[in-house]
Amino acid sequence: MGTILIGIIIGIAVTVVAEMLTIRSKTVLIQSSRFGFDETVEILKQAVAEAGWTVAGIEDLRDSLKKTGAEKVRRVCLLKVYKAEYVSELLREVPHTACFIPSVFAVYETDSSGVEVSKINTGIIGKVLGGVIARVLGNSIYAAEAKILGSVSEIKPEIKTESEE
Repeated sequence: MGTILIGIIIGIAVTVVAEMLTIRSKTVLIQSSRFGFDETVEILKQAVAEAGWTVAGIEDLRDSLKKTGAEKVRRVCLLKVYKAEYVSELLREVPHTACFIPSVFAVYETDSSGVEVSKINTGIIGKVLGGVIARVLGNSIYAAEAKILGSVSEIKPEIKTESEE
């Protein structure tokens, strides 16, 4: 009996650690762009508009950081976007999710002179938080953001929502 209990406890511990490592490694989505920096920003803006989303703001992070004394900062542009339909539902049902709004796509130059786009994986965050957040943030927003991200990618990402799994 004691051996079985120890086996169960070890199994649970291994499962928890594996889940934590999986979530940690997938919390930020990173996509290489097949375009240059400025073109990547423009194509993302166009994909946002085509998806029916709104660009709330564009920030040149390098310029902002240089103004505060930071040196040797790589080129970074933050595109802050949202879709009114999704945002209004989240704010109506779970107002504390305002911290996830707007969605941010970070376009940056890599050390190897390439361009990448990163963003928070709303699919995982939605699933972890559950309920309305899982449905709106984890499914609807995630699928739309993945499609927008795919507009600059080398390979079109496979997008699965919870209802397809």
